[in-house]
Amino acid sequence: MSFLTSSEAGDYRRGIFPGVLNLASFENIDNTLDFELLWSDNKIQAVGKIKHLQWDSNFFKTPAGRIESLFFQSNSTSPYTDRLQMVKKLIASATQQGLSFLNCRISAQDSLLAHALEAEGFRLCDILNIYLTNLDNKTSEVSCERQEALDILEKCMSNMNFGRIHQDPKISPSLATKFYIDTTAWILSKNSHLTIAKHNNKPAGFAIGVEDREMSLATNSRYGFLWLIAILPEYRGCGIGGELLKKFTESFSASCNYLEIGTQVSNLAANRLYQRAGYQLTTQALTFHRWS
Repeated sequence: MSFLTSSEAGDYRRGIFPGVLNLASFENIDNTLDFELLWSDNKIQAVGKIKHLQWDSNFFKTPAGRIESLFFQSNSTSPYTDRLQMVKKLIASATQQGLSFLNCRISAQDSLLAHALEAEGFRLCDILNIYLTNLDNKTSEVSCERQEALDILEKCMSNMNFGRIHQDPKISPSLATKFYIDTTAWILSKNSHLTIAKHNNKPAGFAIGVEDREMSLATNSRYGFLWLIAILPEYRGCGIGGELLKKFTESFSASCNYLEIGTQVSNLAANRLYQRAGYQLTTQALTFHRWS
């Protein structure tokens, strides 16, 4: 299909793997997932799909989903129109599925797609710097007691106000905090990687990594992301964050070849931490929410 060789991804990760992420790489992940297609003059101009999010649906007590795997014909004569029509098509599909809460994370370079999302009622809730590092050190994974992380989780999260959930005006601050606490506990109960930092033999912080199986299959590599790194308030500013990040990446290399880290542009402390560690700022992402 000529569309595959002349398409561009709306996903922010197109800046991480240019020329690697294409429709074919995602089609091979699960052929049972239905793509929405936008046709014009007997040619495909855009594709995308809606993914139902069971965890978000259960937490917010409303059916939730995510727009993903967006691709557009790169030589389109009407790029904005194609994006607008594709967004409308995906909203219609979500409505037909009964979904009332949608999120979408796109490349910050695709301003036309951002305008199309806003035109159809999406609200910008997050701007992220995306870092990527190749995990060269192949060490054995260190086992940590997950209960220790749960014990300090609430203290670490109580004063956090970064993230797309906190920036959504339809979600209260207390509910946003609960979302991150409950989601982190849920991730810890699954197949995730945990590193705990200690000071004087007492837990001082932790970092959690998760493999992204879809990206691993799409890129033919072991691809993971940092879900959360947190230091207890009384230990911040002592250099523990840098040591924790170093130990985490070393042990996480036993599980993944690549590590993706996303942090808010406004989170200056986190950006300094990753830049000092030598991580490459690869691209930027915009996250949108829509409630119907």
